Amino acid sequence: MKRRKGNCPACGSGEVRMTETRQARRPSKIPAIRRRRICGACKHRWSTYEVAESVVLRAEAFDA
Repeated sequence: MKRRKGNCPACGSGEVRMTETRQARRPSKIPAIRRRRICGACKHRWSTYEVAESVVLRAEAFDA
């Protein structure tokens, strides 16, 4: 069974809600957001961590 993003990892139900959001305490310097989630079907609780991806921007000069 392929699990879709946002479904419960225990039962696969889509009845998931977020109960708490806070800044994650991580030893690295990369900031992250910790979100606590609960399944409405089986009451399983788990945490997800969101980390922003770094994007490299490059400027190029050209003659118009």
